[in-house]
Amino acid sequence: MRQAALAILFALPKHAATWQAAASRVAGCAAPTRYRFTAHANVRGSARFEGLAARAADDIWAVDTEGTHRQALIAHWNGRSWKTIASAHMSDSGPRSDVASALSGVAAIARDDVWAIGLQDAEPIIEHWDGTRWRVVDVAVPPTSYLSAVAAIPAGDVWVVGEATQHVVTMPLLEHWDGRDWATAAEVAGVKTSGATSYFESVAATSRGDVWAVGAGDLEPGTLIEHWDGRRWHLFPLPGAEPVASVISVLALTPSDAWIAGEQSYHYNNSGDDSRALLAHWDGRSWRIVRTPDAWKSVRSLVATSRHDIWGLLSSDTLSLLVHWDGRRWKQAAATTPDSPASALVAPAPGSVWVAGAALSVVGRWQMDVPEIDHYLCTPASHPGS
Repeated sequence: MRQAALAILFALPKHAATWQAAASRVAGCAAPTRYRFTAHANVRGSARFEGLAARAADDIWAVDTEGTHRQALIAHWNGRSWKTIASAHMSDSGPRSDVASALSGVAAIARDDVWAIGLQDAEPIIEHWDGTRWRVVDVAVPPTSYLSAVAAIPAGDVWVVGEATQHVVTMPLLEHWDGRDWATAAEVAGVKTSGATSYFESVAATSRGDVWAVGAGDLEPGTLIEHWDGRRWHLFPLPGAEPVASVISVLALTPSDAWIAGEQSYHYNNSGDDSRALLAHWDGRSWRIVRTPDAWKSVRSLVATSRHDIWGLLSSDTLSLLVHWDGRRWKQAAATTPDSPASALVAPAPGSVWVAGAALSVVGRWQMDVPEIDHYLCTPASHPGS
C-alpha cells in the first residue's frame, strides 16, 4: 500500500476545548477527541475535509478539498489511528506540482471497494480504491461538470450526482455504475431543458429500485427532489416549503423512511435574516416538513444508525452544531469546532459520531485552515426497536 508523506497526524487532548466539553456533557455527548491533519513542513497548504464515509467502526474514509498544496488528501481510520493514503495522482514522495486535485465526496462498499469524486485540473474525476491503491476511473463526464455527491449500495451499484453546464445552462447530472459500466441518465423527470438552472447536491440509495437525488431547481419553491424506482425518475413536490428553498442532503433508510435537509427563506433576493433550516420526512407516500427551532439556519448533512438515531449537521457562517432525531423530535446535541464550520459527518455505530471540516491553525509564518476530524461519543435516549 502506497502512503504519501502528506501530513503529520496528532490527537488533541479532550481538555483542549473546555467550553465545548461543558456544553457537550449537558447534551449527552462527551467532549470530542480531535484529530488534526497538519500540512507537511515542505508543503505549505490550506484545506478542509469535505467527505466522510464509513463501512464499519474500524473502516472510515475522509477526503478533502484542494488547498494551496494543490493535492487532495485522503485519510483512513482503521479503528486505532488515521493514516494518509496516496490519491491516484500522488507520488510516493508527496504532491506532484503538475497536477491539481480536490475531492468532495466518498462512498464505501467494502474494504476493497471505495469510490471518491472531485476535480483534477478543474475537470471532474472519479477515483476507485481496490484495497491496494486509488486509481482514476475512465467515465465520460462532461468537462464542464461539477460532481457534488456519491452513494453506493452493497450490491455494488454507485450513483454520482452534480451539475453540467452547457451554453450557460446548468442542468442536473447523474451517473450510474451497475458493477460493469458507467452510464449517464439522459433525462431527469420534470426538469426544464432550456433556460434552466438546476443541479443535484446529494444522493442516497437503499437498493437498485430506491434512489433519491436532491438539490435545487428553477421552479418554486426551488427544491429538486427526484426518485428512481428501478425504471424511471419521478419528480416529487415539497408542500409547505418557503418560496426560496434548496435541498442539500438526503438520507434514505427504507423505501418508506427517508429524510431531506437544507435551507429555506421568505425572500428571493435573500434580503433580511429570515433563512431557516429545512427538514422533511418521507413516509412512502409524500414528503412532510418537520418543524425546527427558528434559530436553526441550515442543515447540511444527515447520517443515521437507525430510524431513532439520526444525526444532522447544523451550520452557520461561523459555527456548526450536531443535532439529533430520537424518533420524536430534533434537538441540539453538541457544538463543533468554533473557528470554522464543519462540512461532513458519519455515524458508523450508535453513539459514535465523526465530524469533519477544518480548523484555523498557525504553522510558522503561515495562517491556514488545516483538515480536522472530531470524534464524539454520545448517549442519546434509547427507543424500543431502534
